[in-house]
Amino acid sequence: MAEPPLTPIYLQLFLYSEQFSMDSHIDSLIELCRVAKQLRIYPLITLNGEVSPHLNLVMFKLNKLGKTVSMVDVS
Repeated sequence: MAEPPLTPIYLQLFLYSEQFSMDSHIDSLIELCRVAKQLRIYPLITLNGEVSPHLNLVMFKLNKLGKTVSMVDVS
């Protein structure tokens, strides 16, 4: 039996970078990785419209934990 198509989870975590610590971001994403085959995180900006200050370090730490991490332009 074929697997059903993936249903993307659109997580707005990075919007709240000022309200939540980098460790909170990492912990949340690790937990989501545990239960999901794939995560699509959008948007990667804060409420001020700037790229989240946590983004690069979160990607680095998840990669170091063996997770495949990439950014894909969807425009």
